[in-house]
Amino acid sequence: FTHLLPESARRYLAETRRVLAPSGRFFLTLFVLDEAARAEIAAQRVSYRFEGPISGAFAQDPAAPEAAIAYDESVFLGMLEAAGLRCVRRKRGLWCGGDPSSYQDILVCERREAKAEQVG
Repeated sequence: FTHLLPESARRYLAETRRVLAPSGRFFLTLFVLDEAARAEIAAQRVSYRFEGPISGAFAQDPAAPEAAIAYDESVFLGMLEAAGLRCVRRKRGLWCGGDPSSYQDILVCERREAKAEQVG
């Protein structure tokens, strides 16, 4: 998702939900802008600053937005929810002071099943 504009990301998430088994999970990488990442950006301890706002996200370079895109945490979690998915695990990437095993942030997600309607 590092290189997907928001509309494309929404389509990928919807398609993922469609083909994912009910008990299935999927792994994705992206840049997530949360409080910790924004603090690292403000302290100038990151290589990507994502200062170029684009519709629904931020680009490292607005002239070539798909080179590196970051999503506001609440926006991306909302995109997951709208697609019928949810994040079950997250690992912050090295890009913003996290785990060195991945430069980008890692999310593990699954289908969000509709609650059974209660009768009576």
